[in-house]
Amino acid sequence: MFRMTRLCRSSRLATDMTMTPISDHASPCPRSQVPGPRMSRISQKLRSGLFAMRMAVRRLRGQKITLPDGVLVTAKQPTIKCRGGAITMENGVQFRCTHQRARISALPGGNIVIGARTLINNGVAISSAAQVRIGPDCKFGEMCVILDTDYHQVDEGAPVRVAQIEIGRNVWLGRSVMVLPGVTIGDHSVIASGSIVTADVPEKMLMAGAPAKAIRSIRASDSFRRH
Repeated sequence: MFRMTRLCRSSRLATDMTMTPISDHASPCPRSQVPGPRMSRISQKLRSGLFAMRMAVRRLRGQKITLPDGVLVTAKQPTIKCRGGAITMENGVQFRCTHQRARISALPGGNIVIGARTLINNGVAISSAAQVRIGPDCKFGEMCVILDTDYHQVDEGAPVRVAQIEIGRNVWLGRSVMVLPGVTIGDHSVIASGSIVTADVPEKMLMAGAPAKAIRSIRASDSFRRH
């Protein structure tokens, strides 16, 4: 009898769940509470303004941080550490840190320049002990790493490798790309996700692999800019 009662109750519950119309379920986020495009723009302006204020305070403390009013911040603010180096961001640089902060770090003697309208995604890490220069209109996928220093020596008695990095304009780095010291990447080139760039990349070239190797050339006019 007990087992039959449980079966009947389970049957009724299954029937109720099946016949309940979807529209009757309570919405986890009422339509009136969903932020519209206007609210999203206002939120971005507020976050960008707060970021600009933080950087202004850093400058007052003697840190070499240069950025215009047009730097955009979506969601979380990036982590900016100027440890004796210099950081410059041009107009329209955008940080999209919805679930993980980007990290920009200029070590003593390091210099980082981020070109206009460059997009930096979640978890991107850029660190410089020499110079990292990034051209305009670049796009960096999530978790990309750009390092112009190895931080540690490889062989006993050898110096730590430190060499500047140059990334041209309209370059697209896929997710989790790593760019190592001494690399130059030409304009309009694309580096596939997960690649490790250890040598120079010509302009308008698709690269993939670890280490990255040329796959094919890319069709792009000099004025081309990725959306």
